[in-house]
Amino acid sequence: DVDPAHEALMLHEQYRELVRQQASATLSNEEVSALELYLKSMASSLELSAKLENAIRAGEIFQANEAFRALKNECVLCHDAYRN
Repeated sequence: DVDPAHEALMLHEQYRELVRQQASATLSNEEVSALELYLKSMASSLELSAKLENAIRAGEIFQANEAFRALKNECVLCHDAYRN
């Protein structure tokens, strides 16, 4: 069975790992400039995923939905800029 709080925790840990990996990368000055914006987006996603997990665990459905919507929006913005 799927446990929503556990799924949110796994998402949060994935963002944490992405930030950790990128922060330790060796980059050129041009890449550093682009990375700063990427890391800002990842930091926001990390924070939002923690809010999502906490809201789910607390049974706060409205807050969980708001955190999920904000996180989804952050994903779309980041993917538009860095992936798609």
